[in-house]
Amino acid sequence: DPGLEAEFMRWDYGTVVVDLTDALTAGSKDGDLWLRDGDRLEIPAAPLGVRVFGAVNHAGEVAWLPDQKLSYYLSEADGVSKAGWKNRAVVIKARNGSQIRYQPSLPIDPGDVIYVPSKPETTNWDRFKDIVGVVAQVATLVLIGQNLGK
Repeated sequence: DPGLEAEFMRWDYGTVVVDLTDALTAGSKDGDLWLRDGDRLEIPAAPLGVRVFGAVNHAGEVAWLPDQKLSYYLSEADGVSKAGWKNRAVVIKARNGSQIRYQPSLPIDPGDVIYVPSKPETTNWDRFKDIVGVVAQVATLVLIGQNLGK
């Protein structure tokens, strides 16, 4: 989604959410992290928030609450804007960065990101062209059917 990529380009920080479970397990090397000079590791005392952005009225960070669904986080962002396409909302999971189209059963976890894309812009001219195109195709099929029947 080009809108999602554009939103990420505007973010001014490089936060990476890491599950430290494996790193803190004695004898396990699966969760080892490579840090470079200037990297900073922050472990928040409270759960992280959920970032809501895209076509919402007030994009930003919303405090995470257990068992809350998409509608809660969207309402905390003052709802989807008129241009927003709620049914196409995407949840980017903090754990692994996967992008999942929202489903009611999908849990929202701390650190997740919710992106609401804008509806595609269509004009009356676009609708008119689509209707004329469909009518022309149907008329062509009717003529072909009549000619085959002779």
